[in-house]
Amino acid sequence: MSKKKNIPDLILIGGSLQYIILILIAMLFYPGGSHLDVNHEGYAFFGNFFSDLGRTVAINGDSNPIASIMYYITTIVYGLSLIFFSVFLPQKVPNSNNHSWIKIGSLATLVFGAVAGLGTLLYAVTPLNLYQTIHEFGAGVGYIGTVLFLFGFAGVQLGNPKNRNDHSKAGLFPLLVGGYLLLTILIGNFTDSVFVEMVMQKSGKFLTQLCLIVEGITWQRKHKDVNTS
Repeated sequence: MSKKKNIPDLILIGGSLQYIILILIAMLFYPGGSHLDVNHEGYAFFGNFFSDLGRTVAINGDSNPIASIMYYITTIVYGLSLIFFSVFLPQKVPNSNNHSWIKIGSLATLVFGAVAGLGTLLYAVTPLNLYQTIHEFGAGVGYIGTVLFLFGFAGVQLGNPKNRNDHSKAGLFPLLVGGYLLLTILIGNFTDSVFVEMVMQKSGKFLTQLCLIVEGITWQRKHKDVNTS
């Protein structure tokens, strides 16, 4: 039974880890063209969005089959892993009848994790160059859903007064990353700098993946400690 409870953690870790790896590999196959230079060769880390990898046709006009397929696959897998983890997290949280923050955090994690995952799936299957409005809507839903998911996840861990160990302190990571993502949203509304937007997107996305990997490992350790105690 304990091994089955660890499956959502492993899926979250795997979903986030494969996203980082495959996105970086997909960048190597992007033909070219950035938002700063249409004739730029290859992917410009601070000139292209992640969504550009999913274009069927790159900004420079070349066909983009390899990078786009890798982008679809890795983004869909990540979205599904987020939904799966969110749905099963409440079953992993101990009885919290007397701790409202845990109850609220557990519910927020379930709802907004699913919202973030669904938003991710939506923008994954709608290439930016073909369905820009739908793609941007999905990206917005996924981004905001992720912020609220991280806040809820932090509440689950930090709200339990019985957890005064490393597991509870790990809840600070999603809280800080969620706060950073919220800050990027606010800054994004007041800047027209493509470079600033790229920096915020890249740092926010990779921090989120790192956070989910760390939290997945943390829950793995927590269950191991419970089972051995």
